[in-house]
Amino acid sequence: MGTQDNNTSTGPPFESDVPVATAPNLALIRLAVRVQQVKLFHTKLAVLDSVSVAHRASCSIDKEERFFLHVQSGGNHQIELLPLCRDLVGEDNNTGTTQDGSHAIKSGRWIPAVSDRILVVRIDPTRPVERNRRGTRVIECNEIVPTSLEAHEDGLNNEDDDLWHETNDASNLSEKGERHEIFAAWLVETFGKEALQKGSGVLDVAGGNGELSSALTMLGIPSIVLDPKPRCRKESTFQVIPASLMGYENRVLTDEGEDTMTEGDLVSKCAMVVGMHPDQATEPIVDLSLRFNKPFSIIPCCVFPQLFPTRRQKRHGDPVRSYSAFCQYLLDKSPSSDTETPFQSHHLPFVGRNKVIYW
Repeated sequence: MGTQDNNTSTGPPFESDVPVATAPNLALIRLAVRVQQVKLFHTKLAVLDSVSVAHRASCSIDKEERFFLHVQSGGNHQIELLPLCRDLVGEDNNTGTTQDGSHAIKSGRWIPAVSDRILVVRIDPTRPVERNRRGTRVIECNEIVPTSLEAHEDGLNNEDDDLWHETNDASNLSEKGERHEIFAAWLVETFGKEALQKGSGVLDVAGGNGELSSALTMLGIPSIVLDPKPRCRKESTFQVIPASLMGYENRVLTDEGEDTMTEGDLVSKCAMVVGMHPDQATEPIVDLSLRFNKPFSIIPCCVFPQLFPTRRQKRHGDPVRSYSAFCQYLLDKSPSSDTETPFQSHHLPFVGRNKVIYW
């Protein structure tokens, strides 16, 4: 449930007394919000007590700012409020109760939303900002973007990836096609060429077509691609091992054969384990690196909450469903000892999921 404004009174803040009309669909921008609680008025207006989590650079709303999002039924996009509200609060359509046993959303009272539920909407940035009697901003929703954490396993679709940058100037971001070169250059700048050249060099997990390894070799860094279904060219200048990363005790990283290596051999001989959007291998990279005390650098992408339903957030035990929650989940695996270096994170300057977590 949302935090209260700096006011002596208690209970949910009042909504705006002024009806908000649907704005014309002109130059709308996307806004990702975390809905905290929901109130429905006669299936005509839904008020979502929300906090901004990501938005376009042109949006005047600050990150983590709390506001009321007004969503009206009908209009150009025919938003159906009852199904929307039921989804946000986790209401059972058969019993009419929410997951915590609260009364149905039709009661017209504030109902807590499901934890970490992200909603992506479009708003008109030119519309004058209204405030309710307690000073909380009231934002009119023009459109619900058809994507959600339940409908899309990695939270937002590719069109909305750039909502997640912690930069105020999107014009400074490079195109997605340059991300491998940018990541490789950052690795050399951050860890040093000499350090990355040690042993067998970099272990590129889930390296796919080898673009990251190719960029690394161009910088003089040896690299090995480890991928169950590699798509690298035959004339690649780096080694390719067609196998998956297991990351668990008594497993091997390669198929049996003359060149079979145990996971300890392969990891202990490399200078660093890296993963550029390694999907299901993201967490195993972290676990394996911790086990063998080996540096790693990963750029997480897909969350796969359906594939990993037992993941829980350290702070409050909720399931890991959103991209931001997944990144925090990985950061929470950092060694807790004062004598050990903690995990760190950094945002790289390219469009898309660009947060690198490293150790």
